[in-house]
Amino acid sequence: MSNGQTFETSEEQSAEIVSQTMKLIIALNGSQLKEIRRFVDTLLQIRHRQGKKDEE
Repeated sequence: MSNGQTFETSEEQSAEIVSQTMKLIIALNGSQLKEIRRFVDTLLQIRHRQGKKDEE
């Protein structure tokens, strides 16, 4: 039985570590994702303007 309990504890600890790691990644990337989105939006606007100039 002790082996089963050790495995469960280890599995629970691993799940907790993964959970905490994912929370940290999301927290750290939240502001970066906003910046990336703004950057991509700006690039799309520039590309759209270039397309209009090419048509003229």
